[in-house]
Amino acid sequence: MFGKDYKKYFLLDDNIININNGSFSSVHNDVYKKSEKIRFDIMSNISKFKMEADEHIAKSQSILGKYINTNPNNIAFTSSTTESLNAVLRSIIFMAGDEIVVDADIYPTTMRILEFVCGRAGARINKVHIPINSDENTVLDKYDLAINPRTRLLVVEDIKAIDGLKNPLKKIIPIFKDMDIPILVDGAHSVGMIDLNVDELGVDWYLGCCHKWLLSAKGAGFIVTEPHNHSMMRSMRISYTYEKPYPHRFHWVGTNDYTPWLTIGLGIDVINELGQENISNYCNDLVIQAGKLMSKEFGVDYSIPSSLSTYMTVVKLPKKLQDKKIGVEKLQEIFFNNGFNTKIVLIDNVKYIRISAYIYNDITDYEKFCDVVSKLCDNKLI
Repeated sequence: MFGKDYKKYFLLDDNIININNGSFSSVHNDVYKKSEKIRFDIMSNISKFKMEADEHIAKSQSILGKYINTNPNNIAFTSSTTESLNAVLRSIIFMAGDEIVVDADIYPTTMRILEFVCGRAGARINKVHIPINSDENTVLDKYDLAINPRTRLLVVEDIKAIDGLKNPLKKIIPIFKDMDIPILVDGAHSVGMIDLNVDELGVDWYLGCCHKWLLSAKGAGFIVTEPHNHSMMRSMRISYTYEKPYPHRFHWVGTNDYTPWLTIGLGIDVINELGQENISNYCNDLVIQAGKLMSKEFGVDYSIPSSLSTYMTVVKLPKKLQDKKIGVEKLQEIFFNNGFNTKIVLIDNVKYIRISAYIYNDITDYEKFCDVVSKLCDNKLI
């Protein structure tokens, strides 16, 4: 059902093998075609859409709320998880000396936003260093030890962007809730990949997007905000809706493409038709199979626990590619020029490839990548 024969249903360049859906997800043809019709209808009569916008957006809120198990009135739409992070972190008033607890290996963009916010306020980032493949108790102990009287906020990923592993979120959250410390969860990779019950988590903010694994058009980010924080929330783009209550102040900011928000239901329809369980089983099995294959070919260990695995995993690159003369960007460029969209990450200054597995991939994609790596190690590609 899935694999290379299913690739034709996605907008994918035939000359590139995408083993990096986690960074640049691909759009399903059905969603793309219908989204273009939605975009045309909006642009051809923007005044009519403006009058009906609240109704259309409310429908998408309801669809997403049902999918991630939260009250639709708590959902504000944005263009991306990055915009969502900016909106939340700039809505919080930090004071000099406040601390924000965060994984030292959190997504780099998140760290840049935190650096900006803290730098402006005189606050401090308390980075928790968690070694790769740490057991659950180690992770929990690290977070517990990070708390002090100045801790103002926890920022934590649901699924870690750097290595694709699930965080033990349901056990991390109580550590901070018991101390009345607000919690912001970055769920950029969770929506469409794992079962979500946002209300059950009980965090102050849960952020995510629907254009990575939920198949919506690009530009469908969201914020779930607990009701007690509604009044403090401000959109990154202040418009005439500024004085409207949350989430409405986020939803009409002038010249904007509202199409992605209205395609969320289309992506969910495709997933429901294919079967979420079918997709999950295929992708989880394939990524583990690919990780084992590549680690064997590269001559490195692979010890990712299957219980923590998602549609993404990391494999250490061969020793010959650890040379500092070949930087991450140069390596990705070489792989791209040889037909692969990849994501190279640094963990403790060691180069890993973070691979993704999706329904248009099959094991031959990773076998072909191993061939390219082998040639590169033999100095046949530089």
